[in-house]
Amino acid sequence: MHHAVVDGYSLALIFNRTAAVYTALAGGLSADEGAFPAFARLTDAEAGYRASKSFARDRAHWLDRTADRPAPVSLSGRSGPLAVGRRRTAELTPDRVGRLEAAADRLGVTWSDLAVSTITAYLALATGARELQLGLPTGGRLSPQVRNVPGMTMNILPLRLDADAALPLREFARRVSREVRQVLLHSRYPTAEISREAVARGGGARLWGRWSTS
Repeated sequence: MHHAVVDGYSLALIFNRTAAVYTALAGGLSADEGAFPAFARLTDAEAGYRASKSFARDRAHWLDRTADRPAPVSLSGRSGPLAVGRRRTAELTPDRVGRLEAAADRLGVTWSDLAVSTITAYLALATGARELQLGLPTGGRLSPQVRNVPGMTMNILPLRLDADAALPLREFARRVSREVRQVLLHSRYPTAEISREAVARGGGARLWGRWSTS
């Protein structure tokens, strides 16, 4: 299924529902229980959000946060298409995951906050930029009424960070954690709206470089 129709969360819903239907039918049982709610729940929730004070508050937040945003950075310049692709993979073993989680616990942040912190520090080191803006994927399903409705609700929002090399890792990771929380508080606002408003103010539509934290 195309990402324009469903997001990754929805695929998990669909796979689980398919397995439940198959199991029920194989056992001669009804598969009606557990059917997905109507898709109108998603569209109604979106319409309600756009007409709410929350939408206005989120818009004001993002207008302020992106008013003087830093220029997008990239680890690569312009290049032609490659005839042969190159890929390097590494396995995140349970042992490595455990070490990452333990390090995050010592710093007082989540493991994902620590991962974002290290990505930001690497980008700052590689590009020489101190102020960075990355793309942070968010689920967009804040209401319990829409959590079991397949559809495309995922959003990618600008995460603006000051990569101050003088900060100790603990302080930097906690600063990143606070910024992530701010993004999540305003995560329903569509990134397409942020881009359109950036263009209307005379800026570019591109909010970050070829890099997101997905």
